[in-house]
Amino acid sequence: MTANNYHCKTLSNSGLVCDTQGCWYELLSPTQVLTENVQNLENSIKEKKKKKKCKGNRKLQHFKRKCRSNGMNEELITKLIENRNTDYNSIKSTDNTKNNKDMKNKKNQSKKRKRFQLLNEDKPNVIKSLSQLSISQPLRKETKNEDKLASNSNNNNKSEDIVKMTKTNDYDLTEKFLNILVNQTQHKVDQCTTELLSQSLSCPKTLFLSHVESRLVEFVCLHHIDLIRKINYQVNKFKDLIRETQLFETLSSYSLTNEQKQAVDCLINIRQNQLETFEEMTMLEARIVWKSLSRSIDDLGKLILIDETLLNCMPTNNNISFKDETHQQYRKKIREYKRQVLMKNFEDYETSIEGNEYLYQEELLKFEYELSKDIEPVNNLMNCLHYYLNHQTDRLIREIHYKEAIFRIKLNHPHYHSSSSSPLKIDSVSVYPEAIIETSENLFTDEEIKFLSCADVIKVFFIQRKKKQEKTEIELSAIMSKIAVDLNHRHAIPLKALEIKHFCTDLETIFNERYTSTLSYLDIYRIRKDIKFIHSIKRKLRKTDSIIRVTDKSGIFHIGSTVDYDEKIEKYQAKTNAYIQLSSDPLMNTFYKVVSLLNNLRIKQQITQWQHTKMMPDKNKIQLAYLYFIPKPHKTGTPLRPIVSGMNAPTTKISRMLDRLIRPLFDQYVKQTTIIDGVHLIRQLDKYVSLGLLKSTTHLCTFDITDLYTILPQEESIAILKQFLIRFNQTHVRGMSINAIESLGRIVLTENVFIYGNKYYRQVKGGAMGSPFTLTLANIFMWHWEQKLVEKQKASNELYGR
Repeated sequence: MTANNYHCKTLSNSGLVCDTQGCWYELLSPTQVLTENVQNLENSIKEKKKKKKCKGNRKLQHFKRKCRSNGMNEELITKLIENRNTDYNSIKSTDNTKNNKDMKNKKNQSKKRKRFQLLNEDKPNVIKSLSQLSISQPLRKETKNEDKLASNSNNNNKSEDIVKMTKTNDYDLTEKFLNILVNQTQHKVDQCTTELLSQSLSCPKTLFLSHVESRLVEFVCLHHIDLIRKINYQVNKFKDLIRETQLFETLSSYSLTNEQKQAVDCLINIRQNQLETFEEMTMLEARIVWKSLSRSIDDLGKLILIDETLLNCMPTNNNISFKDETHQQYRKKIREYKRQVLMKNFEDYETSIEGNEYLYQEELLKFEYELSKDIEPVNNLMNCLHYYLNHQTDRLIREIHYKEAIFRIKLNHPHYHSSSSSPLKIDSVSVYPEAIIETSENLFTDEEIKFLSCADVIKVFFIQRKKKQEKTEIELSAIMSKIAVDLNHRHAIPLKALEIKHFCTDLETIFNERYTSTLSYLDIYRIRKDIKFIHSIKRKLRKTDSIIRVTDKSGIFHIGSTVDYDEKIEKYQAKTNAYIQLSSDPLMNTFYKVVSLLNNLRIKQQITQWQHTKMMPDKNKIQLAYLYFIPKPHKTGTPLRPIVSGMNAPTTKISRMLDRLIRPLFDQYVKQTTIIDGVHLIRQLDKYVSLGLLKSTTHLCTFDITDLYTILPQEESIAILKQFLIRFNQTHVRGMSINAIESLGRIVLTENVFIYGNKYYRQVKGGAMGSPFTLTLANIFMWHWEQKLVEKQKASNELYGR
């Protein structure tokens, strides 16, 4: 304490004083202040005659240039400036009473001093003093932590409000103000307390020395393994360079002309260019996998501008929904454009690699041909050249993979994500699938939207000890069955060999250690954070009466209002007229109908015993099916697809049996006009082109049937199914007669009953989407109606598929 006081006294005697903020100022004597003011007045009189051109607010211009260099658009810059101005005005209004005397003195100062003081006015933590009149005081740099400045300003405002309230005589107002202030402070204290408690729960209560030692040993072992890996890589790299040098010396021992040496150098350069392109493509793949694309990809969204005039062309009552839909379409266009750019980059990389490979082979053949003219035995030289070039290529590929591994670690590091994030990426459109939110207000934060867009949201759960054991046994049996069959097929090892049993026990030990081991602190913190997000999302969905569903094709989350869902469901029911409401629960009535039908068919010997057993429902396990809808955002207006979930419905086993019997027949007899997937379509088109049928006048047409499952006529579909079996001479399908198939198919369609919104319904048109038999029946129905079109296409050697 004495040393510090002595230091302060020494500095004060020298003319420097420290304020409460830790800033040093130079004190001026009253005579220095007066003489400097006189000089400022004389300078101001001289400068009135010759005024300089005003260059505007330089600080504001510097702020705009800084924002533009960071990639911000003009709208975001103007918003930031407005926020800065509002903060500046609020601070300035509270300090007007204190700075009246300083404002009078400002008129007597020069322009350079004025600009210095204006710069200091923007900083609420700078206190005006006499030291500002001194040139020795340097300009203060802007602080990076703006949150601290905001908190300091808020604390200053609160203290000033408290001072004002102490001067008033209104005791009721003062009491109300103090109660509000105490409640706010207590709320902040409670928030901090709960956060500390949540963090303390994840930390161990007692820290044993053995636990610390095991963690340290594990940490050291991991670093030891990493160090060994690096050393081995350097050693292998050094060996590869030695081997490459030896091969080059062997190649140089041959007497080659200058042209031949240039040809060898050309081959090396072509291979290096090809590998450089391969390295760039590999790094881009790593960026895509780790979701760390460069800023140039994010800037592509600026090339597509939204038409603001369209947002005001709709009526006011529909303007909000129209704006939301237009904004969604705009983001979809940006996402598709970015994906197209990425695909174009990969196509360019692949084209460059293939072009270099073709040029390499061409130059190699040319070199071998020219060499055969001069030297008769060219095999030794060409073998040596092949060894050298292949060894160099393998070495460079290994280096590329090592760089890729290092780059992946860098991308996965949290510091890289925090440093690469910028204000531009907050409102940017990602190329990855993200949650679709179609609500009238902003419900979720950026972190919650990112959490919903992640594919592993559903995997966040705690598993009990019994469930862990069950999951371990299921995974172990699935893995061992595949491994045992593969070893028996490849190496003729018996399925019950001792080696397989020993491997199974070792694998089970590893699984048990993995599932029973305690989680690390980071995993516990991540899980608690994810659970916190889940509870917050659920609370917001209940509060705003919103609904969350998984989309039809992409499998991402879609969030919309319940009112919007109900309106779409009503429109769908009015359009299809596929459902009728029932007055009572039809579950047991359907169950007795199914049991009666199966018993009658078994008595008439139209089905076998095992089929009867497989299709018979269990009275203790049957449940009524329920209806739900999933959105289809890939179509305009986001229509809904009805799904009937009847895992334990009375007709589910019959539907599975019919699909098991009839689908193989459909795949066998209609495979000529069936397109399995995209690869199969490409092969069909390739075959069509190889036959010379593709011409400039050829048209490629596609069609889609809307609501196919709900427009199928039930009786007509059953009749078409019977015609299909008769046409291909299938009087019995694995012991089941055609009449039995007809009766079972009819009961699956007519007894499709379910519950929706606490009401009972029956489907009177089509079949249930979600039932296995409905898909096969719809395919057979379309096969019947497309026969004429298929015959016309075959007559003209054209291609048709569905």
